[in-house]
Amino acid sequence: MNVLHLINYAGGGGSEKYIEILVEHLKDLNVSLACNEEGKLSEKFKEKGIPVFKIEMRKPFDFKAAKQLANLCKENNIDVIHSHYLRENYISILSKMFFGNKEKIVYTCHFNTPDSLVVTLLNKVFYRKLDKIIAISKTVGDTLIRSGSPKDKIEVIYHGMPE
Repeated sequence: MNVLHLINYAGGGGSEKYIEILVEHLKDLNVSLACNEEGKLSEKFKEKGIPVFKIEMRKPFDFKAAKQLANLCKENNIDVIHSHYLRENYISILSKMFFGNKEKIVYTCHFNTPDSLVVTLLNKVFYRKLDKIIAISKTVGDTLIRSGSPKDKIEVIYHGMPE
């Protein structure tokens, strides 16, 4: 299975560590990374021989980025896009809605912050296109439900790994 992790900044924070842990524990997957800005994570991946691609992602509704993502997925036989923040998540969904991506989309929510009314309304529509939503805690899962995410698509996985 070919999994593409999509993150705006491939730096050295907690979300990037989460991606590293996933890659270390799920060794049977072929992994690649697409990011807007490179950093510690992209450098570590390159050192390990993991493909790193650049996609300029300026905003959540960046159709140019969505088209680039769709082309990247087709060229690299990607089966799953794993997005990690709202911008990347929306771009993944746009690639599916407008550019014919057939890949599954998994979104990990790393934060427990309430969304604005506009984002809540958009989530009610967009998140139905997701195949799975990972919440890193029960509290994050509850917040996702309150902000319009379909409950049946949410799975709480602490630290990104099943216990």
